[in-house]
Amino acid sequence: MQVVGLGDNVFDVWEGSGLGYPGGNAVNVSVSAARLGCDAAYVGAIADDKWGRAILATLRAEDVDTSACQAVAGASTKRCIEVPDGPGHRWVRNELGDAWPGYRPLTDRQLAKTNAADAILTSCNAKCVSDLPRLAGRAGVLSFDFGEKPAYRTPEYLGAVAPYIDLAQFSCSGISEDEAARLYTSSGLECPVLITRASCAPLLFSGDGCVRGRAAEGSVRDTLGAGDSFVTALVIALLRRGWGRGKALPATEVCEGALLEAADHAARMCQLPGAFGHGLVFERPAAVVFDNDGVIVDSEPLYGRITQEFVRSHGAELSAEDLGSLRGASEKDQLQIIAPYIGCTTEEARDLSTRAFDEYFARNPLDFADIEMPGVRDLIWWLHGQGIPLALASSSSMRDLEQVIDQCGLGGAFDAVVSGHDMPESKPNPAIYLEVFSRLGVDAAHSIVIEDSKYGVEAGLRAGAQVLALRTPEAPVDLTEASLAFDNHAQILRHLRDRLC
Repeated sequence: MQVVGLGDNVFDVWEGSGLGYPGGNAVNVSVSAARLGCDAAYVGAIADDKWGRAILATLRAEDVDTSACQAVAGASTKRCIEVPDGPGHRWVRNELGDAWPGYRPLTDRQLAKTNAADAILTSCNAKCVSDLPRLAGRAGVLSFDFGEKPAYRTPEYLGAVAPYIDLAQFSCSGISEDEAARLYTSSGLECPVLITRASCAPLLFSGDGCVRGRAAEGSVRDTLGAGDSFVTALVIALLRRGWGRGKALPATEVCEGALLEAADHAARMCQLPGAFGHGLVFERPAAVVFDNDGVIVDSEPLYGRITQEFVRSHGAELSAEDLGSLRGASEKDQLQIIAPYIGCTTEEARDLSTRAFDEYFARNPLDFADIEMPGVRDLIWWLHGQGIPLALASSSSMRDLEQVIDQCGLGGAFDAVVSGHDMPESKPNPAIYLEVFSRLGVDAAHSIVIEDSKYGVEAGLRAGAQVLALRTPEAPVDLTEASLAFDNHAQILRHLRDRLC
């Protein structure tokens, strides 16, 4: 299922702390859609400043497609300055900077991507009303959030939006069910209308009556973006139950089930700080720690190819999923994947695969400089020049790490080098990163780990660090738990420069 979040993006910044969280209605719904297993995309204009680049890195980490975004050079990201007040927030002011791009009319490419989606979610904050007629040819449903401000509930505004939408949403904290019913009637909207009421039960109105959802239950950490997560989950649940453009809502009991799914998802999201996590302070990192394979040298495809050839020599073929699972895995986990394919024990697989690798490299001597990741040397030496402590922490042997350092011209760059062979357990156990931070004498919470595998991301997070993930499009690796994600080292260098400015 393809879901597009159309419109705005912001950074919610806690006043006086420098701590900010990416958000905005359209960004929030795209992240929720991705977490609910959809093919999610964000379509909007993103300022090419440090805040906008951080939003893009967050969306990459969440596996949200940003290929149709407009990057606006010289623009500034909108920041909503707020003060946390329990699980809620007290708005202080908006800071638009010198050149906030606001909403920009959809390009032909953006329009085609949006119209092809199964669901489009947008809002009054997107300021996209002028583009709604261009969405008349869409394939999927269009959900529109009218928010809570009276300015977006006037007959004029409702009349401009009503012809183009399939579901309306109103945020109405604290109103009674009778008041909600009057709002639905007075709106004149013919499409279904969702009225969320903070901790009170949400109500879904249509020509067939009203379906009551479940009131919020349990403790809540942060309500920012709660309505966005709720409506996204509701739309997706309804679509999965047969609803679609031009169709009436399913039967009452089906809608009740969809509302329960939406409540469950919103409750999960409300356990995260900000709208969906990924808090960021643009501060100087206490240290930066690099993984090796897939981060400094592009060895993973080579190792995967040799392993596949080894398995084929035994008359089998690694599945794409298992081949991807080898990336960043410990030797023990790799052997457990390989052994069933070749019909032997893990001990036998170790002996056989070691011999195969030794024979390969005897025929094809490897110079790590030949597979050095583009831009990694620039990144490492720039950080070194800034006086930031650096370390190399990898599951590779110390012999291999020393060869990488020598052959890639990195002698003297690292303040610590740790091999996973010397650790009691391999990644995702955090032992190797805890050892690094101990040797460097730095606080993990203010340090950065750069990784490319699911195991490495988990290890870095469990050690208490922020994790920047380096994506490799050809490798099906789940990096969604990472703090931020990047396509190359140049993007990582730009981000770290942003943090120091």
